[in-house]
Amino acid sequence: MNPDEELRRFLHLVKTKNIDLIPRTENLEMHRYFGITRYDQIEFIRSVDCSDYYKGPLEDDGPGRTGLVWVFKKYYEDKEIYIKLKYKSDKDEITAISCHL
Repeated sequence: MNPDEELRRFLHLVKTKNIDLIPRTENLEMHRYFGITRYDQIEFIRSVDCSDYYKGPLEDDGPGRTGLVWVFKKYYEDKEIYIKLKYKSDKDEITAISCHL
């Protein structure tokens, strides 16, 4: 599969699967900074597209984690937001590891 096709397939999963937003401090700060809800943040994640692609798929380098992650950078109210996502096939969902300034 070519890289563009792989990216499009991953983005299809982002748009159609449940998204589990990890409640890390950095992710929760986005709620306070922008005055948005968790739902708003998840909908923002769903809105990523090919033009927001930064890098990936990369091996997850988190302690004790395996699998591939995808990284996107997308603007929200003139601020660049870092988004790191991973598809977990065992749960058939997207895990949002990062979504913050």
